[in-house]
Amino acid sequence: MTDEQKKRRAENARRNGANSKGPKTEEGKRRSADAHTKHGLYAQETKCGVLPTESQDAAAELRLHFRSFWEPKSLYESRKVEQLCRYAAELDRLDMARHRKLTESMAELRKLRPDLVSSADLTAEVEFRASAPGGVYERFEVRIKRLNIEVSRLERDLLRLKRHFSSSGPTDIPLQTNDCDPG
Repeated sequence: MTDEQKKRRAENARRNGANSKGPKTEEGKRRSADAHTKHGLYAQETKCGVLPTESQDAAAELRLHFRSFWEPKSLYESRKVEQLCRYAAELDRLDMARHRKLTESMAELRKLRPDLVSSADLTAEVEFRASAPGGVYERFEVRIKRLNIEVSRLERDLLRLKRHFSSSGPTDIPLQTNDCDPG
């Protein structure tokens, strides 16, 4: 590309940018407003592992449990514990989603197969279909397996840190952070 072509492209880009007046539709305006929060780098505060529709109190209780169990003494340990909290919350969500999907499948199957009279027969058929290749379980299990691998890795890291620094006293300056505090 020649210098002349580069200059012409830059000028066209400037002109087109000056003509832009932003999004016109409500959907476009919403997307534009949410664009800066997509990755959370600029968020004022974060509720680690908690979606806006979830209970902040339950998340705070989970976080308190993990912090009291692991007793993080450094910022590094604290971040590892926060990751564990996020993964635990995600595992809980996956478990609820799997349960909901199976319940919906059971309701659909009840309509399609009125011959399945007993709950045991209905449950067995739903379980059979869900566990088939490409079924509900396969999709959920892949994510659950990945999360459990990450949880195991984090726990190993925290245990290694505890063993390494346990006899030498505090491993870092006292932890004074409001990272992911429930309030």
